[in-house]
Amino acid sequence: MWNIKKHIISFLSILIVLFGKPVPVYGQRVPTALGNIPADPAGLAGWVLTSSIEVAGGIAFLLMAYGGFLFLTSAGDPNKLQEATDVIMSAIAGLLMIIFSVFLLRLIGYDILKIF
Repeated sequence: MWNIKKHIISFLSILIVLFGKPVPVYGQRVPTALGNIPADPAGLAGWVLTSSIEVAGGIAFLLMAYGGFLFLTSAGDPNKLQEATDVIMSAIAGLLMIIFSVFLLRLIGYDILKIF
């Protein structure tokens, strides 16, 4: 019985692969749960870079909010104040690194090499 089910599943898988959705053409976008992702390599690389920068910025914002929460709830304890200050300063340093990396990528990719 299991052998027949395995053959049916294999046959249906082959049919889906052969006659399923067409492969996207260069320049088209593929709809996914994360949005419409470009099918060409250059567009995909740009999408990955843009998405990762957005996620990193969101994480930096959440870390700054967490540091602010630690600062507000420190109750004057110098160790907790130092920890809160360290979290906020690290988040700001990370955000500055993100901003400068975007600047360098645009400077090198767009202006100098004219890749994108």
